Amino acid sequence: MVGEKTRRIAGVMIAAAVASLASVAPLGAQEVPQTRPDASTECPDRPILDDAQPDRETALILPDEWAEFADMSMYWLAVKTQLNAVHCVETAWALHTDKFERLNERFLGYEWHGYEAGGYMLIDTAGTGSSTDTGAKPVFSPLGGYFAAVQFSDAGWGGLEGFAVWRTYAGGMTPIHVDTNLPTMADWRIDKWENDGCLHLSGIPYDRIEDWRNLAQYQRDRYVSRARDGWKIRAGKDCSPS
Repeated sequence: MVGEKTRRIAGVMIAAAVASLASVAPLGAQEVPQTRPDASTECPDRPILDDAQPDRETALILPDEWAEFADMSMYWLAVKTQLNAVHCVETAWALHTDKFERLNERFLGYEWHGYEAGGYMLIDTAGTGSSTDTGAKPVFSPLGGYFAAVQFSDAGWGGLEGFAVWRTYAGGMTPIHVDTNLPTMADWRIDKWENDGCLHLSGIPYDRIEDWRNLAQYQRDRYVSRARDGWKIRAGKDCSPS
C-alpha cells in the first residue's frame, strides 16, 4: 500500500496546485483584451513555497501551438481562459515538460517531470480557469460529466499517487473521490469507462513481473469503480448492480 510519507507528499503537491487558483487574475472592465497573456507580469514573481526553487536556470519551453493563448515565466504558466481572464499554474516543481495537448474544447494538459517526481497538469479554461495535478493523463467519461485518473509510482513523488474521480460542471471541476491507498501493483491504468457511472481499471502485481520491458505479456488484475459504491474501487470486471 502507499505509505504515509507518500500520502503526505501527494497532499503537499496537490495543495500547491490548488493554491495556484489564487493566482487567477481577471481582466478589468476597462482593459483591452490581449491575444496572449504575459506570465512575467500577470503571475506572481516567485513560487508559492520558498523551497520550491527549480533546478534549472531558464523557463520551460512552451510549444508553438500554445503561443496564442499561453505564456511561460520562470515559475509560472499563464493561460487565457474562456472569460478572457488569466489563470496561472505554478511550474516550479518541473525540470522539463512535454506532451502539451488539448483534451477537448475546454481542457488543456501536459506532463511534467522533476527530480524523482512527475505528474500531469490538467487546466480547465472554463470561467476564470482552474487547474489540478491528476498524476497521469485523465480519462473522460462518455458524456463528459466526469473524468478519472490513476497514478502509482515507485518513488512515491507523483502528482496524485492514487486514484481519483472529478465531476465537471459549467464553470469548473471538483474532486468527488480520492483514494491514495491502492493495492501495490505496477502499471496501474484506467482501461475504459463503461458508462458515466462505472469505469474499469487494472494493474500487474509486482511478483508477476520478470521482464519490465514487456509488461503486455503479463496477466492484469481487474477492478471496477462505480458511482453507486461511492467510486471506491473493488476487484472484479462487472459494472452491473450486485
